[in-house]
Amino acid sequence: MNRFFSLYLPLTAFALFLFSCIKSEDDEVTVTSTCVITGFSVGDIKSNYTTKTVSGRDTTFSRTVSGKSIFFNIDQVNNKITTVDSLANWVNISRVVPTVIGIGTVAYREKGSGNDFYYLRSGSDSINFTNGVELRVSSSDGKYTRLYDVTIKKSQYEIERISWHPMGGNLELTGAHRTLSAAGKLYVFAENDGNPTVTVGIASGNNISWTTPDPLSMPVNIQSVTCFDGRFFGLGNDGTVCSSSDGVSWASAGGTKLERLLMADNFRLYGFDGTTLLSTSDGDTWETEQAVDMESLPQMPVSGVSYAMNTNERLENVVMTGVNPMLSTTPVWFKVSAQSADSDQDWHYINISDDNPFGLPPFSSVQMVRYGDVLLAAGAGGGETAYSNLYVSADNGITWHLQPDSYFMVESVMGSALPLTMTVCSNAVYVVQSGGKVWKGVK
Repeated sequence: MNRFFSLYLPLTAFALFLFSCIKSEDDEVTVTSTCVITGFSVGDIKSNYTTKTVSGRDTTFSRTVSGKSIFFNIDQVNNKITTVDSLANWVNISRVVPTVIGIGTVAYREKGSGNDFYYLRSGSDSINFTNGVELRVSSSDGKYTRLYDVTIKKSQYEIERISWHPMGGNLELTGAHRTLSAAGKLYVFAENDGNPTVTVGIASGNNISWTTPDPLSMPVNIQSVTCFDGRFFGLGNDGTVCSSSDGVSWASAGGTKLERLLMADNFRLYGFDGTTLLSTSDGDTWETEQAVDMESLPQMPVSGVSYAMNTNERLENVVMTGVNPMLSTTPVWFKVSAQSADSDQDWHYINISDDNPFGLPPFSSVQMVRYGDVLLAAGAGGGETAYSNLYVSADNGITWHLQPDSYFMVESVMGSALPLTMTVCSNAVYVVQSGGKVWKGVK
């Protein structure tokens, strides 16, 4: 019996092999002259990251960069495949697993190596991208080939640190204020004991030329002032929405009354009437956005930023934050904005929970800006020394972390009780403090 099975199994295997080699008359093999790459992505990249603790001690972390967060652009004209954004300098790209979608047989070699091309097992082979990689695509008919140059860009700086510079200039400023940037200029709106003023500054090098404070033509709550569509908008004493082209001369804009003016992106201006979040695309006619989680909205003054998505410039990431004493953390809200109502998305309050404990402290005063590819936030209260830290978010305000090796606050303002504001103008962060002191941060 055992001998029967020992003979039966090899014979069966051989028969199956012969059967698998017989081509059916219905089978067709498509031969084409096309050779092209239509999609390119990479898997997660594991790396070691060395930084310093607050006490100055070196510490090393093992970090994984999600492949889903790395996007590539395929230039079919010049046969180049490159990352949309530069990865951090510490990311190890010597063992990267690419997935290639296209038509034809793909082979690879390290750029400049002079080696032969090796057949690529897409989604499996680990390749060294340090010096770039060449991908060769061959058509199935063997007549044509196409060579792609693949580059994973990394930041050229090992540790990019923000550096602060005191700015020269004579800014007349005392007390609470709000600083905005528009058309390459700094606008400082001051409460001035109930007689609001605006001062305009133009920066050049490490000096700012300031105008003398101009009184506003009508009472406007300076903590409500924001920029939209080339104009300033704010709320009058009775909550009426007002607008100005220069920050000095103000007039009613449509007669709508709001409890809070929140922020603006490139498509809409947002406000709150006490029950509902509203928006306007022309500054006059307001429409309902939503009425969910309104108890978690930030109070004025609101810090808001908007910026185009890396993968679709017609869509914007929009983030806003501000104080809300009813919450145990500083509220952060996010939405995806689009000019078309069909593509525009709802606002979402970013809930802080056990799954995501990385929120901002419950500040009593907070400022937020976007600088480079990250959001920066600083505040007073919340159990911290006033303005002692810069919190960093690289994921549109969902999580916030300290990165003291790269981002830190102006030493002179740490622990100060003086009112402080922040804005970004001409690729620099500006910190403006009551008393007229100004610092510029660049990286």
